[in-house]
Amino acid sequence: MHFGELGTNSGQQESPHPHMVLRDSTGKFVLVNDLGLDSIIVYSFDTATGRLAEVSRVASAPGAGPRRLAWRPNGNIVYLINELSNTMNTYKWDGNGCLSSLQEPVSTLPAGFRGNSGAGKLHVDAAGKFLYASNRGCDNIAIFSIDPGTFQLTVVDWVHTHGRQPRDFNFDPTGNMIHVGNQDSANIVSFKVDKTTGMLTPAGLYVSTPAPACIQFGFGT
Repeated sequence: MHFGELGTNSGQQESPHPHMVLRDSTGKFVLVNDLGLDSIIVYSFDTATGRLAEVSRVASAPGAGPRRLAWRPNGNIVYLINELSNTMNTYKWDGNGCLSSLQEPVSTLPAGFRGNSGAGKLHVDAAGKFLYASNRGCDNIAIFSIDPGTFQLTVVDWVHTHGRQPRDFNFDPTGNMIHVGNQDSANIVSFKVDKTTGMLTPAGLYVSTPAPACIQFGFGT
């Protein structure tokens, strides 16, 4: 089977590396971003047999390392965070298995940062107004506003996570708080969300826990 060309980073793109699987709102398609192949591959999903068939693929910049995907709530815009290049991509979804680029890659890092960092997780708020992305090494959350007409991203600010290596973060069910898991400093730090400006303010809540790697809220009864 031919998977495609590997990325240019020999240390981290030595083989295909599917990093996330995301279904569209209809359940008819599955999007797989492959860090090793620098590509998002779109498959049709047969609900009767469970079989996948490739429909299309879109390439990131060489060596970008696609890591995570997130839908805007309207269901036809998808955002991609690239781990190795520390960038964001914006795509339009046509509903038939194809993605088209809406914006040149946007950096997740502050201008002038010269250390080592790898982009981690991303989330779009429930209103589709702001996108948040974690930087592991720079140790902050990048805040982007989403243009309501073009859906393109513009950086608002960066907020330090009060820890090291923010591997994961998530909104609480109300959308009023974001909880950040700092893997290397073994803590979870909570931030209040300003839904008007998108800004994050430390809530004064800190939880110690060994190497948090995923924050997920369950469904209550």
